Amino acid sequence: MANFNAFTFIGNRQAGVDPTHDDIEQFNHFMAQRCLAMKKGYEAHANGMNTDQFFALPKEIQCYAYTSFDGQYLSAKWKLSKKATADTHNDMVKMVMAVLACSRNDAECYLRHGNIDKDKMEEIYIKLYEPENIKFRKKKGKS
Repeated sequence: MANFNAFTFIGNRQAGVDPTHDDIEQFNHFMAQRCLAMKKGYEAHANGMNTDQFFALPKEIQCYAYTSFDGQYLSAKWKLSKKATADTHNDMVKMVMAVLACSRNDAECYLRHGNIDKDKMEEIYIKLYEPENIKFRKKKGKS
């Protein structure tokens, strides 16, 4: 079982640290490529490296090919799943329905066409239905 950590490897590319002997020996192109593809704007680079010819290269050459990204901002993070985005959207629709007393169809239409400021809607919802969650500013002056 290899101990190759693609996130650490890509992080080292950002820092410009040369690949270690262990990185070269345990290099996993598939995982490094997936990690690189998570970074917005680098999908095309990851797709360009996804060829049979690149996979046929020795591990050492594959590993050193990633050093071309040294010094670039490559903080790779997991993207939100579609379910998490859908849950957020459903929560916002429910807030709009409660505040405006409208149907689900109308609320989705308002959101789709950008007729509602989401931050303002959330603020109003909290004031109306969750007053215990209101954040107050601290007083200025002597304590």
